[in-house]
Amino acid sequence: MRTILAAGLTISASAAAAQTAGPNDGRLLASNCMQCHATNGQPRPGFSSLAGKSASEITGEMLEMARMTPGKEPEKDLMAVHARAYTRAEIDLIAKYLASK
Repeated sequence: MRTILAAGLTISASAAAAQTAGPNDGRLLASNCMQCHATNGQPRPGFSSLAGKSASEITGEMLEMARMTPGKEPEKDLMAVHARAYTRAEIDLIAKYLASK
């Protein structure tokens, strides 16, 4: 029960933070993306590059991934799980930050 409660508080705190976003909040949220998509536009093999994409392109792709049915495209399931974990406000912050790189 404590784990579920803690997870709920974390999600609530995350949503509240997105509503009162500071200048570095997009960077913090996007740090999870860097594991696969890298920080310098050179992603790991098998992952798409985010370099040169606009915030609206990144937002659109993340929202598309969030709507995917798990198992339809197994290579994209991991991204779908990540995308579903963010609120729309958080996705916008992430996209703005990544587009600025």
